[in-house]
This record gives sequence, C-alpha cells and structure tokens, in this order.
Amino acid sequence: MSKLLDAFVGAFRGLAPAYRAACGHRAYGLKYHDLLVETPQVVEAIRRLPPIEQEMRTRRLKIANDCCIKQVMLPPDQWTKPEEDTPYLKQYLAEVEQDFKDMEAFRT
Repeated sequence: MSKLLDAFVGAFRGLAPAYRAACGHRAYGLKYHDLLVETPQVVEAIRRLPPIEQEMRTRRLKIANDCCIKQVMLPPDQWTKPEEDTPYLKQYLAEVEQDFKDMEAFRT
C-alpha cells in the first residue's frame, strides 16, 4: 500500500510545476499564494506577514486587477518568473493552522 501511495504522490509532484505554469497567474504578475481563497486561516497568515511582504502582495493584486479590468496582460518581461513564484505564505499558514487547532482543542 505504501509503495502505491508513494508512486501516486511522486506522479503528482511531477505535475505540480506544469499545473502552476498553466494557471496563468504569472502573466498578471501574481504568485501562486496570491490566488488562495481568503479563509480565516489565510487572512490571519497574511496579517502575520512582514509589512513589506503585505505591501508587495497588495501591489501585485492591484496590478492584476487593473490588467483584468483593462483586459490586457503584462508585458512578458514583467511576468512573475518561476523562480520568483515562492510559497511565501507556507510557513505562516502552518503556524496559523496549528494555532487554530490549539484553540479548538482548548475549547473542548
């Protein structure tokens, strides 16, 4: 069972970069974590970001919104490069999820 699961996970790891490239968010200057639905956990993780990172995220979202309204894409030299598309919320999301679990455990 473990070997089958490992093969399944390995296959999807190989598809992840192709999926991220096909999303089209980089053409608007966005990073993958900019696309996350703003659940309470994501909102709290964003709040915990350093101020400069919050400002950069807001700027990326404003630029993407402007491009979407004007129905244009950014010039290719302004697209987010794959090496720049880092999971900047990952650490904060893990902390927030643990905090939410701790709060829930405390309530029960």
